[in-house]
Amino acid sequence: MFQFWIATVAAIAFASWGFLVIELIGTWRFWPWVFRVGPSILIAGRRDASPTSPVLKDSFETSSARFHVVEADTWLFITGGFLKGSLALRGGRVIAQCRWPLGAAGFLSAWLLGLCSAGALVLLNRGELRNDTGLPPSMMLIGMLALAVAVLSYSLWLSRRTARRAIDEFVAHRAALQVN
Repeated sequence: MFQFWIATVAAIAFASWGFLVIELIGTWRFWPWVFRVGPSILIAGRRDASPTSPVLKDSFETSSARFHVVEADTWLFITGGFLKGSLALRGGRVIAQCRWPLGAAGFLSAWLLGLCSAGALVLLNRGELRNDTGLPPSMMLIGMLALAVAVLSYSLWLSRRTARRAIDEFVAHRAALQVN
């Protein structure tokens, strides 16, 4: 049973890795469909500091993100890490939606599941994972869940902070165009 589970997790990891490669190429080339897939981590709105600013027709870079114009009121952006998002002007506000890459999320989830499953398999084969003596299964499960929650929480916090900085830089860039 464990061998089937580990083989399934490995297949998901390899498929996710393959999709991740395609997704990273698409992000680098600013393919619009790539920016619509992946778990959404932030939807934010900022007041547009310069609603009468000229329309940005060119792509530009800031210290934390690279922006690419898709339409007169829609931009795509990527950060120095793996975060991607879209920005749109709607009624005097800049609306942003930021996403994690779907391939990366799938690969890291499968890797964590595989690591924990392989650890459980080793402990079972050595006879150290039993209810009567040795490491109780509940302790191992609690440890795996704690690790997953810690990694996810830190990644989410860091990604949201980076996304907010990119949105603020976009609004500041538009405001600077109004002044010039």
